[in-house]
Amino acid sequence: MTMPSLNSANLSRAEADRMRAEWLVRLHAGETNVPELIRRACAPGYQPLLRIPLVRLLADQDGWGRARAFRVINRSLVLLGKPPISRAEASRLPLQWLLDARSGGRRCMALSEAARQQTRESRPWTGWPYLPEPAIMHEGE
Repeated sequence: MTMPSLNSANLSRAEADRMRAEWLVRLHAGETNVPELIRRACAPGYQPLLRIPLVRLLADQDGWGRARAFRVINRSLVLLGKPPISRAEASRLPLQWLLDARSGGRRCMALSEAARQQTRESRPWTGWPYLPEPAIMHEGE
């Protein structure tokens, strides 16, 4: 068995870094979304995407940021019956952690629910932004 050369390993790493950067730019630009990136990460030949930090994946979505990503990750941990973690610990969680088969899909479901709750809780009122604020709706009555 021959060991790969250092040059070969460096080229592989550079290609993996390029793939991750390319997909994160697409996500940030709105050309793709998180579910599509996750589907692609599960496809043969796209394993480097599994190393994208989960915080980065969430924060690079339109309308998100690091603070919201941290809240969603910690809320998903609470839904899984785990204690919240520090920002440093959350920053080290890769996409692969979310998709780990040993979790039986529970982590994905918890993250999805936490994101849904976060979106609902961040709205100033039901129907926002399509309906006027309830106090304004009742002024003319």
